[in-house]
Amino acid sequence: MKKFKVTYHLTTGAEVVDHVEAEEKRSAILMFGHDENKFVESTDGKLHKFNLKHVVMVTVDPI
Repeated sequence: MKKFKVTYHLTTGAEVVDHVEAEEKRSAILMFGHDENKFVESTDGKLHKFNLKHVVMVTVDPI
């Protein structure tokens, strides 16, 4: 498994960053369905909740 930084770009202009483990970049994006709620805790301890239907773009970078 490889580690990736996944950035969710929301319709509001906000960005939420998550760190995931996956086999490849493409599978890091496809880990969740389109209508699911996602919870992400940022490095500063804030918990973010959003619905994936509000995501307009996803960026994946290797860590």
